[in-house]
Amino acid sequence: MRDWLSGDALRLEKGMYNPIKAFVSYVSLCVQAAWDRAGSRAGIRRLIRPASKDDYRPHDSDDNSRIDIGLCCEKPDGSATASSAPVPYHKLVAVIEAKVHGAGYKEAFPQLYGYIRQMYQVQHDLRYAWGLTICGHSVYVCHFGSDKAVSSKPIDVTTPEGRHAFIELLVSWSMCDDSQLGRDPTIKYLPDLDCWQIDCPDDEDRSAGTG
Repeated sequence: MRDWLSGDALRLEKGMYNPIKAFVSYVSLCVQAAWDRAGSRAGIRRLIRPASKDDYRPHDSDDNSRIDIGLCCEKPDGSATASSAPVPYHKLVAVIEAKVHGAGYKEAFPQLYGYIRQMYQVQHDLRYAWGLTICGHSVYVCHFGSDKAVSSKPIDVTTPEGRHAFIELLVSWSMCDDSQLGRDPTIKYLPDLDCWQIDCPDDEDRSAGTG
């Protein structure tokens, strides 16, 4: 983590992966500690962890692109933990595209668009998606809707304010409900039937389930 903030990891793109993952993992450990102390009263719904594998092609991808870092969820009570196998698109909550230099965002954003397209293709209950581009010391938080994509201003993680903002984002993702991560609560997967159920509104007051 110190290598990323000091610049020692910024000679090669792959050198950024472990420091970035260490930062995310450290925040996750702090969130886990809060859960261990207070349990469900802490308001924590999930842990945001980096996938163990980086620079990989998810098996449910329809092209040969490789993502730099994937972020996935674990339950804080330990009932469901992430596998050491490469995490597929349908289990990711966000993708990180890393570039060595600050000006790399011009290349990073189009790559991130491609990864988000893959997430939309396999996550049928996704209303919008999150992604991050990390260019040097600058973090851009990207929100992808069905009709447009927007990005935050660069967050400089070399400053206390920037690190606080990045940590606040990760903690918010740990505590928010599923709809704020982009999930549509009216669309649910039924594993026993291997199909999706969509709640279609009948009128203003009622909704009916259709398969």
